[in-house]
Amino acid sequence: MRGIDFGLAEIGLIAMAAALVGGLESFKGAILGGVIMGVAEALTGGYIGHGLKEVIPYIIMVLVLIYKPYGLFGLEKIERV
Repeated sequence: MRGIDFGLAEIGLIAMAAALVGGLESFKGAILGGVIMGVAEALTGGYIGHGLKEVIPYIIMVLVLIYKPYGLFGLEKIERV
């Protein structure tokens, strides 16, 4: 019986990045974020190289969160004081 498999950490981190890209409040956004991450990772591995394949989901996450802090389909929370 195996204990903890540390390979699952990479999958979990990519899934979290995909959910952040799509938006944490939107289920459809999280699904779309996963599709974006999967396509980008596959294209990067095929055309550029396998070394960049593992980094591209985090680059996409940072770029999306810089321009849209709540994700692509996240709801902006505006508080009035």
